[in-house]
Amino acid sequence: MKYGITIGNNNTSAYSIHNVKSTIAPVTSFVEHGRCTAAALVGETMDSISPTDTSVPAGKLGVVKEWIVPNNQLIGGIIEFTVTNTASTAMSYRLRSVAATSTTADLRLNQSPVVSYFTGSNGSIHPRGSWDFAEIASSVSYSAGSGWKYYNMSNGATDNLMTSATSYDSANAADSNKGHYGAKYTLTVNLSNPTTSAKTINIYMGSRVKPYGGAVKWSGNNVTYKVPTLASPPDKVAGTTQYQEGVLVAEVTLSAGQSLSRTITAASAGGLSTPALISFQTK
Repeated sequence: MKYGITIGNNNTSAYSIHNVKSTIAPVTSFVEHGRCTAAALVGETMDSISPTDTSVPAGKLGVVKEWIVPNNQLIGGIIEFTVTNTASTAMSYRLRSVAATSTTADLRLNQSPVVSYFTGSNGSIHPRGSWDFAEIASSVSYSAGSGWKYYNMSNGATDNLMTSATSYDSANAADSNKGHYGAKYTLTVNLSNPTTSAKTINIYMGSRVKPYGGAVKWSGNNVTYKVPTLASPPDKVAGTTQYQEGVLVAEVTLSAGQSLSRTITAASAGGLSTPALISFQTK
């Protein structure tokens, strides 16, 4: 099939498409591609690509990018691009995700309305909506010597901002993007050592709903790491997949009375579960 992203220009002036970055690709392993996509998003290493159409005339439809998807493969990922108006008028356009059964199809001919979302046999609905932001920000504090402490990322409460009600097109939105798929989650970590001796704090990432995976970056070293498939509690049933319980994100040593702030930037991998857990321990 052919798959593409299109823009329908509802204005009286032309639009320009540029600054296109993408992780979209036909793949056979959706989970591993989701992990790579999360790492590219967190590490800001998405591929710079040329748009299929660099401009969209007034009243016409243009293709941002299109791909051929072989049989028995899936396609997915993240795409970012800039749309610029050639005149100083308000912009009005419709963004579509389009699929055609023919690899030679002209995706510019598809101007159908938004299709209804899909409900699974168990009543499950995948998140769907359009929001005016792509980053979630929160903070947590930890004092050395206070034992194990836990912070819930993507907790469905205080950080559940991508709800169907807040979508641009709420009538066609479905469920809430509690897992923040396609978004960066930045957690400010405030660490302090109120004791009279040096202390080392370990910070871990774990799973609250198995299996979790994605990517994480600690601002202390500014390196992006792919998070393997995690599960808690671990599977101990013979003949089933054994998951790792967590990963060490950072090990921070504070002198007596020292305080500092750093950030954890994370992204969830499509095809895996959310939410995640950030754990703190004083060694």
